[in-house]
Amino acid sequence: MTCKQQNGFVNFAAGKIRVRRRLRFSGIGAVALLILVLLSTMFAPPVSAETAGDKALRGLANILTGVMAFPGEIYETWKKDGAAVGLTAGTARGLGMIVARELVGVFELLTSPVPWPDAGYRPILKPAYTWEYFQQ
Repeated sequence: MTCKQQNGFVNFAAGKIRVRRRLRFSGIGAVALLILVLLSTMFAPPVSAETAGDKALRGLANILTGVMAFPGEIYETWKKDGAAVGLTAGTARGLGMIVARELVGVFELLTSPVPWPDAGYRPILKPAYTWEYFQQ
């Protein structure tokens, strides 16, 4: 039995069967595109003291380490206002900052090629990275 493919059909001796081809989304292609975009923004000339690459990396760091805002806020509040306030208000602030860090991280990563807000690439949150809570 011979078969031949021509114009989207496979010809058999008994008749034709239509062959459908699907376009497949390539995860490797998406990662390669993301890396290409990040590299192109990292090597762009700086507009201010911060660069697009800094903003992208800061966003990625906030996405990956946003949970560290929880103990960081407890620590900061404890240092400023004492143990009782640190354990109560610091816990509440820490839970809120986990959500804030994650959302700001996504925002900074997606808008890293654009010098916005404030016409620059400055960080939105202070401290810019979660590990800076503990560097003192």
